[in-house]
Amino acid sequence: MISSLELFEELYRDCRELSIEEVIKKHGGGTVYIPSYKSTHRDEDLWRRYQEGASIAELKREFGLSESTVREIIRKMKSKQQPTLDL
Repeated sequence: MISSLELFEELYRDCRELSIEEVIKKHGGGTVYIPSYKSTHRDEDLWRRYQEGASIAELKREFGLSESTVREIIRKMKSKQQPTLDL
């Protein structure tokens, strides 16, 4: 199944590479959904900043989040980084 982000990425590429007529032929008549930053990149950006040494307080301000949300994102990203053991 193709995600809404993948659909948007295809439309974005096509807008950069094709003529407006070609874009209309390929995508015309549809509704365009632009995914949110939160659903696509926010957690990875926050994690990168944390790994670069940003404090929880800095991350709260930079991303406009509560301390508990920042900590939860960090916990989630840490768990993604840990290797799984196949037994």
